[in-house]
Parts: sequence; structure tokens; C-alpha cells
Amino acid sequence: MIYTNATMVKQKWFEQAEREGPWQIPILFWRANQDNLILFESGSYIQATAVENNLGPPETLDTYHEQLRAIMEEKSRCIIQSLYQGIKNTATIIGN
Repeated sequence: MIYTNATMVKQKWFEQAEREGPWQIPILFWRANQDNLILFESGSYIQATAVENNLGPPETLDTYHEQLRAIMEEKSRCIIQSLYQGIKNTATIIGN
């Protein structure tokens, strides 16, 4: 079973594990409720929720990660371009 949450995504745990390999984190797990578990990390705890692992073979997962990275890069490029355009427009308005 695979578990995830917003903290794991924001802190890029999956990418880090891909680069550096796995590491161990203490957890609290209830056999009666396998949909959630508690991770103990850096003196605090966070809940993680089970997600379906229906991505198929590893090649499909690699393709998914490549497509996700491309989308994130495009989003970053658009944000930077938008900020640049806003600065450019502001400079023009101030300059007149």
C-alpha cells in the first residue's frame, strides 16, 4: 500500500527517495483502519492517507513522473513570464 499527504508532496519526499534512496520514519499503524497511518517526523506527527497504486508497470510510473515534471516546469515558466510582464508593465506605467 502507498500512503501520501500534502507535507510529503510539498517537501518532495518521493523525489528525494528516488534520488537518495529510502529512509525510515517511525509510524503508528492500526490494522483495523489501514486507510491512514501516523508518521512521526522531526518531533511532530502527520497523518498520511492510503492511495491506490493503479499506475501499472514501472515504465508507466516513469512516464507519469516525466509528464508531471514537464507540467510543473511549464507552470513555473508561465509564472515567471507573468511576473516579468507585470514588472515590465509597471516600469512602463511609472516611466510615463
